[in-house]
Amino acid sequence: MSFTLDEAIALADSAHRGAVELGHRRGGDRRYAVRRLAEAAGYGPAYQAVAALHDDDEERGLGPLLLHRARDVGAPPEVVAALDSITRRPDPDEPSGWEDYQGSLVPRAAADDIGRVVMLLDGLVAMLPWHAQEPAEAWRLHVELRHVPAQATLLAAEALRRADGLPGSFPVERGAFVRWGIALETRLRGSA
Repeated sequence: MSFTLDEAIALADSAHRGAVELGHRRGGDRRYAVRRLAEAAGYGPAYQAVAALHDDDEERGLGPLLLHRARDVGAPPEVVAALDSITRRPDPDEPSGWEDYQGSLVPRAAADDIGRVVMLLDGLVAMLPWHAQEPAEAWRLHVELRHVPAQATLLAAEALRRADGLPGSFPVERGAFVRWGIALETRLRGSA
């Protein structure tokens, strides 16, 4: 069974519509921005499918649901593995009810080539001012405490893979990576 990018987008859109109908906030704008960044950076359909399917809002519980649905509809193994690497897992022993972000999720994502890139792009989109959520101070702290440390871990893993010969389309030094992302997203926003 083949699994296309359009099918991944439709699967994610269907799940997000259901979440909105249940009263959760809409999450499609950030997913769309991450997928567009992956495409503009030259990453292929597998990366874009994972970006479309990724949902990091545990309140909605869509991450595990989308992972299971992707498996059920026959998504390629590399898409399922990457999506699994960036999907936060329930953990009843944690106060939040979800596994530790920095201690469990980020290292797992760092070990998967597709998951690492998608999580880097997702964190980058979260940091861009036009994707910030209110209130501004709380969002700034969220970015500093969650996305900046994750980015450091993921970029270090990307640098190691590049040393082994893996090609890449973005710089692995954090400041240069953020500037690259801002320039790319600004270009995309201007062409939309």
